Amino acid sequence: MAPGYLRLLLNMYTSNVARISWNGVCSQTFSVENGVKRDGIVSPVLFCLYELLQSLRESKVGCYIGNVYSGALSHTDDCSTCSNSQSHAHAVEYM
Repeated sequence: MAPGYLRLLLNMYTSNVARISWNGVCSQTFSVENGVKRDGIVSPVLFCLYELLQSLRESKVGCYIGNVYSGALSHTDDCSTCSNSQSHAHAVEYM
């Protein structure tokens, strides 16, 4: 990913604040610490990635470290799948 696009994404999804307006009265600003921006240009892609990671975790296909599912590791725009068998690797490939 080009550095400019990464910087744009980071700015869109970090250090966000909001304020509520009700009957013409505005609240103090507060920090928005999670969620995907509604109508954001990359929101559908981020949601699909989230859904994929959830599906992989729920399938229980892949690797575990102790009792912790580690079959799909992701950070920023990278996602890696891990498997302890060839059949699991093929199952993940076709999800």
